[in-house]
Amino acid sequence: MYQRLILNFAGDHEPRRRPCMIDWQQVRGLRDEVGEDDFIEIVTLFVEEVEALIVRLRQAGCCQAVEQDLHSLKGSALNLGFSALSALCQRGEASAARGTCSAEMLEGILCCYHTSLQMFLERLAQAGYPTPVYRTPAAGSRQTYPAPLPEASAYP
Repeated sequence: MYQRLILNFAGDHEPRRRPCMIDWQQVRGLRDEVGEDDFIEIVTLFVEEVEALIVRLRQAGCCQAVEQDLHSLKGSALNLGFSALSALCQRGEASAARGTCSAEMLEGILCCYHTSLQMFLERLAQAGYPTPVYRTPAAGSRQTYPAPLPEASAYP
């Protein structure tokens, strides 16, 4: 079901034309630019920031707040090479700007994030990188990713 949401929301209905979820050239460029140690720190900060954004998105009371959070997520995702997530955030941001926030839109974005992150971390592990440890905003405790996927829930 979520795969369909991602494809439908992204507007690409032909699987053979579906873009890669992660721009590995961007990932390599970032890693080469900042070095391996700082790269892992950036990945950890990205996960922590996105987990905090997810909490805010689920608690958002208006489309304006969703629009601002999706704008932030879009930029962070693009910098780290999460191209499909960035594209979904751009569409969601535009939708929120028009005042049309939907639970389906947000579920598609969150599913894309979790799917992309899982693929990303699996590939990093295959390359010998350590598993990032991040602080969850709700619990304030440190966890190793992958955390359990969130339950489908109601959005504003």
